[in-house]
Amino acid sequence: CTVAWSPYPEEWNEAFLYACENEITSIKDINDARLEDIMNRAEMAKFVTKFALAWLKKSPSNMNKDCSNFAESIKSYSSEMKNLMTLSCKFEYMWIHTVDYEPIPDFMPAKFVSRAEFGTVLSRILWWDTYEWTNENYYANHLNNLKNRWIISDINPDIQEKRWYVL
Repeated sequence: CTVAWSPYPEEWNEAFLYACENEITSIKDINDARLEDIMNRAEMAKFVTKFALAWLKKSPSNMNKDCSNFAESIKSYSSEMKNLMTLSCKFEYMWIHTVDYEPIPDFMPAKFVSRAEFGTVLSRILWWDTYEWTNENYYANHLNNLKNRWIISDINPDIQEKRWYVL
């Protein structure tokens, strides 16, 4: 893992090295990490699934959720990415409509991620459904809790999530 010739602030460099050394990202050079790009759902699935496997010691062996409805929308991705997106569904982090709690028919891997969506998924990883709220402000309890615990400082739900911030 390297941050040689990095144009980014020290905070970003340290976050990248931590993510790289702990296999949360497979990118080895910060200059290839596209840190200023907006994150999409496929990238979020990779991050949250790797975090769940490495740090929370989640195991897919006892996950029986049927995620076959996503097969068509993720077929153009690499085997690794298809597996990570499927696991994010099996772990039940990224498989439901947040307002009506119904399964989504399409994974929408290229859809950009808002702070509302990222905060909700992160909260589900850490506390499962403790902060669920099934209405148009589904994200409010999740974001407020993350802010109260000093995990996220800006809880504007409309922010487009940048890749560097997730590190």
